[in-house]
Amino acid sequence: MYYDHPYHAPLDHALIIDFVKDASKPGERVAVELSRDSAIRLIDGIQSALSVGEEAHAI
Repeated sequence: MYYDHPYHAPLDHALIIDFVKDASKPGERVAVELSRDSAIRLIDGIQSALSVGEEAHAI
């Protein structure tokens, strides 16, 4: 995960998240390029889902 110039997204900078199945095989990778605002919404969504999940599954 890094913040830099994206390869495909039409943005000056992006948060880039690489999902790798097998690091020894370059084709076994998927990259997600997010704008700053999209990255913040993703962070908020993850935090919300974790909070709701913890409450729903609390013992």
